[in-house]
Amino acid sequence: MKTFINNSNAINFKSIFLSLIFITNFYPNLLGQEIFNCGTIDEPITNPENYSFAIDQETIDSFEPVVLNLFYWQVNDTNGESLAPLTENLVLESVANLNIIYNQYNIFFKYTGFAEINSPPPANVNCYQDSNQTHGFGWMQLNELANCFNNFIYDPSIFGDYGGYDGDYNNENAINIYVPYAFERGGIGSKGQNRLVINYNNLLNAGLAHEIGHNLGLAHTHLGHNNPLFPDVCEHVTRIEFLPDGALNPDFNARIRADQIVDTAAVPDFSKEYCYRFQEDNLVECQNDSYNPYAYIDENTCLYMVGGEDCQGTEYEIFPKDAQNIMSYTRPVCRAQFTNGQVVRMLETLEDPQYQSLINARTDFEVLYEPYKGGYYLSGPDDDVPPLFQPGFDYEFIECDGNYPQPSDYYDTSFSFNSTSIISSNTFDESNYDDIIHPNHSAISIQQVNNTLEYYNIRKCYDNNNKGPASGRVVRFNDGVFNNNVSIQEKDSLEINNEHLKSNLAPGLYAIDKNYLDGSVEQEILFKENE
Repeated sequence: MKTFINNSNAINFKSIFLSLIFITNFYPNLLGQEIFNCGTIDEPITNPENYSFAIDQETIDSFEPVVLNLFYWQVNDTNGESLAPLTENLVLESVANLNIIYNQYNIFFKYTGFAEINSPPPANVNCYQDSNQTHGFGWMQLNELANCFNNFIYDPSIFGDYGGYDGDYNNENAINIYVPYAFERGGIGSKGQNRLVINYNNLLNAGLAHEIGHNLGLAHTHLGHNNPLFPDVCEHVTRIEFLPDGALNPDFNARIRADQIVDTAAVPDFSKEYCYRFQEDNLVECQNDSYNPYAYIDENTCLYMVGGEDCQGTEYEIFPKDAQNIMSYTRPVCRAQFTNGQVVRMLETLEDPQYQSLINARTDFEVLYEPYKGGYYLSGPDDDVPPLFQPGFDYEFIECDGNYPQPSDYYDTSFSFNSTSIISSNTFDESNYDDIIHPNHSAISIQQVNNTLEYYNIRKCYDNNNKGPASGRVVRFNDGVFNNNVSIQEKDSLEINNEHLKSNLAPGLYAIDKNYLDGSVEQEILFKENE
């Protein structure tokens, strides 16, 4: 008899709200795309309710840590085929990478599963009147894609039964990550929503962290740079808010322009800056041009190399944190960090009541101490998957003691444990996911959670004595003290489970080791006197 958990189901649905973009030979280099072209529309942004504009660590520390559920969708073409098939290990690696990036900012992600769905035939709508009819919603021009795709995902009134809020294809208690079978953009996110689209090539790089940043309220750091659609949103370099006489500096506009975050510098679109510099008479063409991308970001150091200028002619002041910002259009391999101001905006967005779908995706630390798949042995035959935990964290499974044939409640801390006795451990970069198991006779410690909470958070003692050991050994200390003068008897499953094992031992000092199939080892020290 077991408790069994398995959230990874492949489901074939007959319709889906997503539009799919098919490009011939679109995925020649799966998971290795160099040019990142986000489909999120650059337009003037609105701030969260009562947005603080804070950029200090104290403000960040004032927020409760956040845990968000994630659910992934593999989106096939109408025939059920995909150029971008998901596997559980691939999705788990994606979740691990997100946690590695976001945990330092007190934002955590819980993997809740993935499903497989098929695209419906093309809908009869203007957005798709010129699309190729062979593969669902077909191909469209880049300058048409973002608006149509966003509408299709987020506005159910436009597409009726295929609308973005169809519950069959949306987990209301998670951020939904859709991976289309072919997709011309790097990804699309939308502020305050619980759904985003990611190109398969960007599933394992910071492109996914970038799109989630959009969902959590962030804009591109270069928003408004040489954008002919919004010429008035150009951000100025200066961060001097007040003049010496106390008057507001008329050149300071970081609170109202670009991403409206003060500690992200005014920056260009790094991916197309070369084009903008030398084709200023054709800005629209530059928007869709990828000639000589990232020309001024050093590929070895990820530093900005030349002094471009803002729209006032002031030379940029671009620091490493700007050239390596996740929300910039820097080289994909250079995206590594958020600023304090960006973290504050994300945390304030997550608490904004107008974004209910994000609030619904929030959960508690408790879920990180639950397996994503598998079951805990209770009694009887043991033939199921053991309790497996998602990668991306530093786990220690610490010896505990108590009557817990199933793991104790998360809020039950009455069990005893020995913090120096670690039955098993796994680091955040563990590559064999089948090794991340909660063994019997242990409780769970997650280092990243400990760091955030600033205390040792040991939970979920699993101490089941219904299952006998598979093997073991009896070590006799011949001198009656702990030293190297020992006699060792190896025991098979019948011998180590013999109820007369201890009574048959001669007087002396012993260590009895019991080995379990889940990898745990239980040791008992016995001093037997003359009877």
